[in-house]
Amino acid sequence: FPNVETLLRIFLTIPISNATGERSFSVLKRIKNYLWNSISQCKLEDLSILCIESK
Repeated sequence: FPNVETLLRIFLTIPISNATGERSFSVLKRIKNYLWNSISQCKLEDLSILCIESK
């Protein structure tokens, strides 16, 4: 079975870390979104306080 041997060699040489890297980027994206949303929320709260105090 020469084709099976070739397929096994190709399979064993493909880096498996690809999915791990994609997961890492996904986690980083979620963290970035969370931080951005929390910063935006703080800015909105501060602006609302300023608006209330100015009236």
